[in-house]
Amino acid sequence: MSQPNYIHSPVLKVSYVAMVQCLRCRTRVSVEVTAEELKRLRSSERLHRTCDQCGQETEWQYLPLGVSR
Repeated sequence: MSQPNYIHSPVLKVSYVAMVQCLRCRTRVSVEVTAEELKRLRSSERLHRTCDQCGQETEWQYLPLGVSR
């Protein structure tokens, strides 16, 4: 019995874009996140990242689509 021929292809990386806002200066940016990061962001609604405007690591809030604050 012959073995089936499998096609090896690159793994598809799925990413999402999330809108976040710096809680210090209110700068808004879109960031690319993985599905797992998006899940965590949706549950806690916060993340820490460097803010170009503030020049340091700050806390950022997740802004769901359609939110204009």
